[in-house]
Amino acid sequence: MLPINFLEQAVKCSKAVGRIVTTHPIISMGTGFMISEELLVTCHHVIPDITTATNAIFQLDYFIRSDGTFNQYHEFKLDPSKIFATSIDLDVTVVAVKSANEIIYRGAYIASLQSSLIKGESVNIIHHALGEPQKISMREGEIVAFSDRLIHYDSPTSPGSAGAPIFNDQWELIGIHHAGGFLKSIEESSMQVRVSEGIRISAFIAWFDTISNASQNQILRTQIVLDKKDDPKPYIFTPYTEQSEEEKEKRESVFISYAHKDQEKAKWQVELDKYIKNVAIIGPTRVWYDDRINAGAEWKAEIEMALKKTKVAVLLVGPNFLNSEFILSKELPDLLEAAKNEGVRIIPLITHRVPYNRSVLGKFQSFNPPGKPLEEQRKNDAIKTLNEVVEEIAKEYD
Repeated sequence: MLPINFLEQAVKCSKAVGRIVTTHPIISMGTGFMISEELLVTCHHVIPDITTATNAIFQLDYFIRSDGTFNQYHEFKLDPSKIFATSIDLDVTVVAVKSANEIIYRGAYIASLQSSLIKGESVNIIHHALGEPQKISMREGEIVAFSDRLIHYDSPTSPGSAGAPIFNDQWELIGIHHAGGFLKSIEESSMQVRVSEGIRISAFIAWFDTISNASQNQILRTQIVLDKKDDPKPYIFTPYTEQSEEEKEKRESVFISYAHKDQEKAKWQVELDKYIKNVAIIGPTRVWYDDRINAGAEWKAEIEMALKKTKVAVLLVGPNFLNSEFILSKELPDLLEAAKNEGVRIIPLITHRVPYNRSVLGKFQSFNPPGKPLEEQRKNDAIKTLNEVVEEIAKEYD
C-alpha cells in the first residue's frame, strides 16, 4: 500500500525526463534528464561527442495524454560549446541545454539524490523505451545486486531506455540506466545473468566531483544533493575542447574488424585472438571483436564504445568486409580519423582473394600480399602470418 502522493511525485519527476533524438551519424534515440536548469545527463553511448550533441534534440513532455492524444511537447537543442563532459568508462555524459522559444523549465529538474542502496528495494524508471512516448516502469522490479559503480535490477527496459533516471520509492535518484540483457554478474564475475544495469549515482557524483576539481574556468555552477537532509554542494564544469592526454592514453584495445560472412568457415578473428592472448603485454582483456557483445546489448553502441578505446585495429579483409555498409560508413571512417589525429595503428590483413588494390582500402599497405590471402595459405604459413601480425601489434605496446 502506497500513499497517493507517490503518483504525484512520479509526475513531478517525469517533467525532468525527456527523449533524446540524435541524427549523427545515424538517427537513434535515448533518454536523458535534467539535473539543473541547464544541465542534461544521459549515457556516453547516447551522446558520445560534441558533434553528436550539436546535432541532437532533447524533447520534454513527450507523452500520450489520458484521452489518447499526443501532448504538446517542447524541443531543446543542446549547447556543448557551453558545457560538455563525458566518460567512456562510466558511460555518462553531461551537456548544457539551450532554451527553446524562450521556454525555461524553472524547477523541472531532479535534485534529490540517494547514494545508499538496499538489496531487494523496489526501483522506478521513467524512460522512452524504443524511442516511444514516455513510459514508467513503476515498482516492476527490485535491486538484485550492486557494487561501488553499478546496480543490477530486474525492471523491464528496452533500447531507447539508456540514460533514464532510476528512482527508489522515495523518488530519490539512485542511478542512471545504461544496459540490459545477459550481463556479467556483479556477485559472481564468471556468470552471466539476465538483468538491467545502471550506473550508481554515487559513482556519477564521484566522477562529477573529479571534473569539478580539475576545472580551471568557472563556467557554470550547479547544485546537487547527496541526501535531501544535507546542504547542496556546488560543482563546477568546464567546456570540452579537445581530448586530453589522459583520455588519449585510455586507447589501449586491439579492435578486430570483420564481416561475419567472410569468417563463417575459418573464423580468423578467433584464431588471431588466440595468439594475441599469448602476449603478456597485451593480455586477453584488451582484445575486442563483436563476439564480445553481450546478448541483449545495444550492439551499435557497444561497437562505438570499443572504437573509442582502440589503439590497434586489425581489418580482416574479404569480399563481404568490402561490401559491408556498417563497416564502410561507421567503423572505417572512425578508425581512419583516429589514425590521422591520434596515431591509431591500422593493419589490413587479407583473408580472402579480393581486388584489394582497387578497393577503398587500396591506398593502405596490406600486411600480407593481396595474392596470398590467409584462406589460400597452408596451415603452417597461415599460423606464421598470424604470429607476425601479433608481433606488429605488440610493438605498439612496447
